[in-house]
Amino acid sequence: MEDRGNVGRGAKAVVSLFEIEIRPERLSYYLERLQAVTAHSVMEHGLERCEIFSDPRHPNKITILDVFEDSAAYEAHLKQGYLQTFQDEVADCAASAPAHRLLRLVERGKNTTKVLRPIV
Repeated sequence: MEDRGNVGRGAKAVVSLFEIEIRPERLSYYLERLQAVTAHSVMEHGLERCEIFSDPRHPNKITILDVFEDSAAYEAHLKQGYLQTFQDEVADCAASAPAHRLLRLVERGKNTTKVLRPIV
């Protein structure tokens, strides 16, 4: 029987890793809009984890890590209207093209190393 107590329960979990460099003069605005869209995202069924990181040496480099229960939850997330609104609102904030990867969470447990494998 599947252990439903862990976030990212195994091979079905999908990790979205999004990296973007924001123009320094637009960083405050971008982070404000990101906070607003994240408030909606965390309410979605199937989104198990949402983390936002910045590089301490380059604070305008933002990494967003989302863990979805499965690919259906990820696909449902992409169809949310507020996500398109966010993308439109921040279209002029990027200093360069963003990088996005989808990974499959292979294993995760209380004291195990997280192993991420690209979804091809």
